[in-house]
Amino acid sequence: MSVIEHVIGRVIDCVFRRWVALVHQSWFDQWLQLTFVLMAKAIVWLRPFLPVICCVVAWSAIALTLWTLFAGVRDGMVKVRQLHRIPCSTCQYATGSLHLKCSVQPLVAFSEDAIDCQDFEPETDSDRYFPA
Repeated sequence: MSVIEHVIGRVIDCVFRRWVALVHQSWFDQWLQLTFVLMAKAIVWLRPFLPVICCVVAWSAIALTLWTLFAGVRDGMVKVRQLHRIPCSTCQYATGSLHLKCSVQPLVAFSEDAIDCQDFEPETDSDRYFPA
């Protein structure tokens, strides 16, 4: 037997053993093994670029966090401006009671629907300091 035939025989024997071992494994084990092999090869290939990739991912996470915080504050300020347009706290029909908040429009009192209330009458100083 020549050296080439011996090498080819060893390669075929090795491939056959691996094939038999793979046939006896479940599909999940095969998938998991393939995943780890591909990940290992990808990490070896990406190793020179990992510092740059990690830096970009880290700064992207920081930028995304800051952008989310900024957007939340901006949306909150828009909502607060909208709520400050509700005139009920300075209306003479506001009762100050938890049970009946407004004498004229009790269903919309102190809500966003009361922003353009047709029944709004500003409270005068005499109403504030000397209630009837």
